[in-house]
Amino acid sequence: MNHFNLMIVDDEPVIRNGLANYIDWERLNCRIVYVAKDGLDAFENIEKYAPDIVITDLRMPELDGISLAKHIYENHKEICVIILSGYSDFSYAQQGMRYGVINYLLKPVSEQLLYDTVEKACGIIESNRNNHVYIQELEKINNENAELILTQSLRDIFLNTLSDTPAEYDTFYRNNVFPCSYLVIVFEIIHNDSVDYSVKNVLRKSTVITNMITLIFKNIKHIAVYTHHDSIAVLAQFDVNSNPETSKELIVDALSGLDTIKKLVPYSLVIGISSVYDSPSSLSEAYIEAEETMLMKKHDSENELKKDRKDETPYIYHKYIEQIMEQIKTANADKSVHLTNDLFYKFAADKIHPTTVKDNLILLCSLCSQQLGLYSLSLGDLLDQKNKDIYSKIILSKDIMSLKSLAVEFVKASAALINQSNSSAGDLVLSAQKFIAENYMKSISLSDIASHLHVNASYLSRLYKRKIGITVTDELSRMRIEKAKKLLTETDFLTYEIANKIGINDPVYFSQLFRKHTGVNPKEYRRIHYNN
Repeated sequence: MNHFNLMIVDDEPVIRNGLANYIDWERLNCRIVYVAKDGLDAFENIEKYAPDIVITDLRMPELDGISLAKHIYENHKEICVIILSGYSDFSYAQQGMRYGVINYLLKPVSEQLLYDTVEKACGIIESNRNNHVYIQELEKINNENAELILTQSLRDIFLNTLSDTPAEYDTFYRNNVFPCSYLVIVFEIIHNDSVDYSVKNVLRKSTVITNMITLIFKNIKHIAVYTHHDSIAVLAQFDVNSNPETSKELIVDALSGLDTIKKLVPYSLVIGISSVYDSPSSLSEAYIEAEETMLMKKHDSENELKKDRKDETPYIYHKYIEQIMEQIKTANADKSVHLTNDLFYKFAADKIHPTTVKDNLILLCSLCSQQLGLYSLSLGDLLDQKNKDIYSKIILSKDIMSLKSLAVEFVKASAALINQSNSSAGDLVLSAQKFIAENYMKSISLSDIASHLHVNASYLSRLYKRKIGITVTDELSRMRIEKAKKLLTETDFLTYEIANKIGINDPVYFSQLFRKHTGVNPKEYRRIHYNN
């Protein structure tokens, strides 16, 4: 038999003790898990005691029953709320029903009416529990079937073996995947002649590669399918309005983690990336482009690939790249270009294969992209129009001199733009501080501040943290709490009124934020400091 946890909330000791101790709750398979002295006490303990049913008074200091019901409705929809009140106020009852309150009872309430209401709540909870388990099982089965259908259809489209017309699978993907922009990445697994082809080893390899792809693309929406025995195609999806250059940079950034992962598996991988597309009917075209790009990277014979280029000591070149990035971070354009030239002299002196040069250049490009991301910039903002698609330019370049020109251009431009950004950072921080001081009493957020200053919100937050030591959001909260402390000790405003005066419309959130900053709730702070 199921049991139900019950929380009693009332600021009058006689009533809350009467509800807790003089009613036979076991008759309804209920047990009291917590008796709260007011709404704020209930709010602070609701997660700890996890009640199924909350019986609360309406009018209480700090946090009333309606505000408590609102918090429960927004954060714990599984909890049933019953409100008790000495006031026959229809507007209160209306508000309560809006937040899922199952009944609004007038004090003094008869024991039988309270029993009937709690029994109704128990029935609702029991039904929800049964439905939840059933729905979870159905969702699991449906998700597994939908994923199987989706991956199989995607494989058929990639390989151009779907029997339906393009219009039919266009409609299918619009219902299941699109609208979005996308690109395709093809991975081919290369192994040596001594590879173990046993069923056990093939299954193990499939699991390792699949897990590897999941790890690489953990922050990107994607679908991965085996197209051939040793080939995997990944459909990476982006918002339909996203910038194609930025989308491709995200993929290359993700693939930059591949070097570390490849050391953990006994296979070599060759990778091809398509351009960015937005039409479902181009899926097969994108796959073919990615596969052709992958084949280009093979260059010579399979024997050349199997050598893994161990004789080219790539770590020497990674050291150069680290030094270049240090100079870019300090905005030293001349030194970063000088080191880039040194790197290419080293490539030429060591007679390094063009594929290795391209791999190192893509790594450098990816690191530059990550560094620029801290300033809300991208490589596309730096390069002239003919070199916008930098990664395709690298892959398609035929000689080291053209690769060197590309490298020098984006290294120099990256350092210059970071220098420009740093010079204006101080003014931006001062402007943010001024805006917060003048507007903290309004319902503003980080996005509003960034929009006023015409900058990206993430960039502003990182810049502010670097210059001041705290984020913009922390600064806004700090200023609001300082003003709230002043109002608590110098005025008789109620808690919710103070919350409104500092730009916070939710008294529950205000109390939570106040405790985070001061260690006590507003009521306790006023009691401690008011007389002083």
